[in-house]
Amino acid sequence: MGEFVSLGVRHILGGFDHLAFLVALIVASRGLRALVGVVTSFTLAHSLSLGCASIGWVVPPARAVELVIALSIVFVALRNLLDDRPRRLWPEAFGFGLVHGLGFAGALSETLASEPQKLPALYGFNLGVEIGQLAVVLLAVALLAAARRGAAAEQLAPRWVRLPASLVVALLGSYWVVSRAL
Repeated sequence: MGEFVSLGVRHILGGFDHLAFLVALIVASRGLRALVGVVTSFTLAHSLSLGCASIGWVVPPARAVELVIALSIVFVALRNLLDDRPRRLWPEAFGFGLVHGLGFAGALSETLASEPQKLPALYGFNLGVEIGQLAVVLLAVALLAAARRGAAAEQLAPRWVRLPASLVVALLGSYWVVSRAL
């Protein structure tokens, strides 16, 4: 199981598209409580779809999944740029988490094929993904707290951080959309 925890951590920290999506959600969150809700709903959704796809209950076309993941990144980033009003992010995070979990499954299903203990391996991988994701969230929250120092704490990410971060994520997502569509 430890091997799969490590694999999950490496997968998340090396998954630049997932990290970009996570950044877009973090900077859109209005506070820590909202961020916890977003991360929890995303975790539940991608754990569900990852499990179903990894054991073969769902077999989506990998190319389509990767394209939808890239589109989800662009969507969240553009919403951050174009609509500055507070919104409930957890439904978006849950819906897109289902798709992102399918993307993880593509990488994991081959590894699980020869694994005799599939359920502990799947649990370990998922745990590793969450450990990696939590590390990114904690680092981002610490950096955002430093960026807000002395400023009113109306939201987690100040506008001067949220807008450029969202623009960079939108550009990266657009690149991935084009590269995955071709």
